[in-house]
Amino acid sequence: MPVGGRKESEDASEGWHEAVKTELKRLIPDIRLEKQYKLGEKQSWGDLGRYQPDGALDIDGRTTFFEVESVFYHDKIIGDIISACVLNAERLIFIFSNKVDVWNGEIRVEATLYLAQIIAELVKRPLFVNALYIDNPKDLGNRLRNAGIV
Repeated sequence: MPVGGRKESEDASEGWHEAVKTELKRLIPDIRLEKQYKLGEKQSWGDLGRYQPDGALDIDGRTTFFEVESVFYHDKIIGDIISACVLNAERLIFIFSNKVDVWNGEIRVEATLYLAQIIAELVKRPLFVNALYIDNPKDLGNRLRNAGIV
């Protein structure tokens, strides 16, 4: 049993995460939620596994992945960016909560774009990474429009 309200916090984060995905589907009806992608072909030693973004939009052979995050875990952000590169995605959009734990949404966005810049310099492959933050899932439409995403 979690200690000190952690269970309630995790439940609230999961509820926020699901509400944002529901709003994404409402705003972008063609988005596919929880679609799995294979990272490369199976080799004699095995395979590299799978990548399952929160949302994927395929239009005319161009793929945009969406990741919904209530907190910032740098290893997950790096993995998402690398997976999007391996899968030749055109865009990767991170949607962060503005809930303050250690960092607020603005710092999460700044850190994500910094990681994306470092990775882009290393892999020398163009990938448009955008990151935004919202207080409430109902704010998503305006934020996506302001960013030119929808």
